[in-house]
Amino acid sequence: MNILEKKQPYATMLAKGLCNATHIDEEVFEQFKRYYIFASEPVINDAAMPLRWQQEVFNQQQYGNLPETRDLPVNALVGYVDWLAHADSETSIWSSEASETTEHVVHAHEFDVPLPLPLHEIKSLDCLDMYLPSHVSINKEPYLTEYGQELVLPVSDRNFTIASRKGSFTLEMTSMLNIALTDIQDIVKIKLINGSRSKRFMFNWDLVPDNVFFDEISGKLGKERVQLLLSFDYPDHG
Repeated sequence: MNILEKKQPYATMLAKGLCNATHIDEEVFEQFKRYYIFASEPVINDAAMPLRWQQEVFNQQQYGNLPETRDLPVNALVGYVDWLAHADSETSIWSSEASETTEHVVHAHEFDVPLPLPLHEIKSLDCLDMYLPSHVSINKEPYLTEYGQELVLPVSDRNFTIASRKGSFTLEMTSMLNIALTDIQDIVKIKLINGSRSKRFMFNWDLVPDNVFFDEISGKLGKERVQLLLSFDYPDHG
């Protein structure tokens, strides 16, 4: 049985299909094999991530696809993935800049309940997927309606309440979000959704740059960091 040991939040993101690529040491990697994801300690601190990873983690937590980092399981088996080897023709924000090739996820499954066992005990088990129920996560992303005038924004339980009361919401302006919002100038309404709950608002938007972001990885000033600030004017009942 192949075990892939990853720190959080990468482990859970791999199992949920939120992280579609990672680098595996050549000595360990086997093409088209199943790898069980073990979430090791310690949980990664935000400052230890490249900027583009920090931004994506933040947005996925805002959407409700990923729990807060402090709430993620550690020292536990969280799911499994099947890999396609050396998909260097594809691009991913999760690709390692130090590696010319990156392994991409073919299928990702998250265990319904993580298996909290020491790594050495997990390595002695076999056929885990035969008796550990798992599921394919359905991850939510923002999208524009057919005519591009309404932004449908999935949010977590907590953020639905906060955004509704506060009248604002912040997202990191990642390349993926930028693609989803290509016609943002034409959007006049926003719809917050959380399960069966939803609220529509008229809204304004603004791009907030941070020109002095310090990259802890390189020890240098990073590229300009831009956040998307959504401000709701008033409830729209239409």
